[in-house]
Parts: sequence; C-alpha cells; structure tokens
Amino acid sequence: MENIYKSEVGKREVLGQYRQILASWPVENDQYEVETSLGPTFVIESGSNYQRQADQATKVVHMLYG
Repeated sequence: MENIYKSEVGKREVLGQYRQILASWPVENDQYEVETSLGPTFVIESGSNYQRQADQATKVVHMLYG
C-alpha cells in the first residue's frame, strides 16, 4: 500500500489528533488492528449494548477503514 502521508511529521500529527479523538469517544470501545488481504485495518468495536464478556450475546458495531 502506498504511504498516504507526505512526511513522518505529518503522519505523527494526524495520528496524534486521531488518538485524542478516540480517547474521548463517549461510548465504551475496543480498538485494534486486523490483517486483511489488503493489509492491516484498524477496527473500533463500540455500541450501547457492547459488552466485553465473550459468553454473552451482544450487539456490536464494526467500523473499518483502511
């Protein structure tokens, strides 16, 4: 995949702002990266019924970008 940033400084700036926004996300969430056939993709799992217990039925919103 081609680099979308013009410089390392720009990359750090954008990712830093992005992480600040995610840190203040108003709903409990998990954030992680998954490997896909097109390369790594960042995932945010979030939602009003989101629960961390794997043994409970939950509703999860998957938001993907890559």
